[in-house]
Amino acid sequence: MSKGLHVLVVDDEWSLRDLAKDILEGVGYQVTKAANPQEARAQLAKMGYSILITDNNMPSGTGIDLLRDIPEQYPDMARLLVSAERDALTAAAEMDIPGLEKPYRPFQLIAAVEQALSALTR
Repeated sequence: MSKGLHVLVVDDEWSLRDLAKDILEGVGYQVTKAANPQEARAQLAKMGYSILITDNNMPSGTGIDLLRDIPEQYPDMARLLVSAERDALTAAAEMDIPGLEKPYRPFQLIAAVEQALSALTR
């Protein structure tokens, strides 16, 4: 399922961005990284992505706000919130966006991405 699909990973912690990139590239996804919502918006304007994966709590904005802002512009892009904050995961669920609680294991990230992508195609 992952071959040729492009993922945008947004997290202010470089180590977590790199971890997600390594995991997802290991199963065939193409991955672009962004350090904050502003950088993510700039990346989104440059090209299309299959899925946006974002952390919530970042110094320059929240992943929830980013996820809330993009569906009209990118209706065919899946979305996934990855956060250690229960309130953020609950807010994402209320927006019908899948969530993954940090810390996660590699297989959990892969499964969450596949679930988010398959939910979009239903």
